Amino acid sequence: MIMLDEEIVEFHLKKQSSFFEYLTLNDSSGSYLLSGNKGIGKKDFALYLSKAILSDTSKVLKGIHPDFYFLDTDKDQITVEDVEAIESWLDSPPFESDKKVIIIPSSQRLSIIAQNKLLKILEEPPLYLFFFLLVSNSSMLLPTVRSRCIDINFDFLPDNLVLNYLEKDFDDKNLLDLAVFLSNGTIEKNYFCNEDNLKNLIDLVGIIAKKEVWKTDILLDKIDNIVKSKIDSKVLTSSIIRVLTYFLKNKCLSKNTHLEVENSFSTISNIRLVELISRLDSFNTTLNRSNFNFRMGIEEIILDFILGNKSKEDLIS
Repeated sequence: MIMLDEEIVEFHLKKQSSFFEYLTLNDSSGSYLLSGNKGIGKKDFALYLSKAILSDTSKVLKGIHPDFYFLDTDKDQITVEDVEAIESWLDSPPFESDKKVIIIPSSQRLSIIAQNKLLKILEEPPLYLFFFLLVSNSSMLLPTVRSRCIDINFDFLPDNLVLNYLEKDFDDKNLLDLAVFLSNGTIEKNYFCNEDNLKNLIDLVGIIAKKEVWKTDILLDKIDNIVKSKIDSKVLTSSIIRVLTYFLKNKCLSKNTHLEVENSFSTISNIRLVELISRLDSFNTTLNRSNFNFRMGIEEIILDFILGNKSKEDLIS
């Protein structure tokens, strides 16, 4: 049975009240692109909409309503065969309701061929069909697919909802505050959403902040070990950026984080921190666009920051 987070649904209902009222009108239908970061509750909201449209809670959440299609797949790519199965399901009219609902989570995983196949449905949808495409990055869909959907953007979750979701995993409230900031308005579980892994990330950032040249090998080993844990290199870089931003923000606000590494940031100028964050952010963008060597790129940025005006030859000597 699919579970809904009622608090998250309630938050989005307040933000999308007009949209919800429109969708639950008797004569409404259509294709909709629910856009927003992963882990902000798009699926919960789409399921709630489906319950309302089909006037049935139990069967929708159990996945047994004959007029409800939820494409649940763990595959890296949604294929043309998946879309053909949807087409076949659409051949028959509604059975229990006067509407049919389709949800495709993570629709950015649709292959190009599958998206082109999907266009036939989007261009000539049955009048009884509600089609919800959930996407974290709509630019990964073909322009022709996007143009045939009404795009609804979803907000990040407020900190209090993220805190409620994370607090069971943290005994240290100071680490919990950082974890909420690191989550960046989502409840998407990641590698650093537990105390041990987050402490390891803080240690890593601490070596950078303290400019401990003699620990550079330790720092790079930590990065290697995290990457070997099958953590996406872009997720790691983004997490380093968020931790640096957290300490920079609190430094500017003169707010005590009660974390030991905090004192290391007091000796670093804000401009230097901003420059480091900017370089890491640009590096992350490069990773998104190419197969650039992560280890070499992150090492160069970190060494440049730690060494400052010193040369890398000075480090060797």
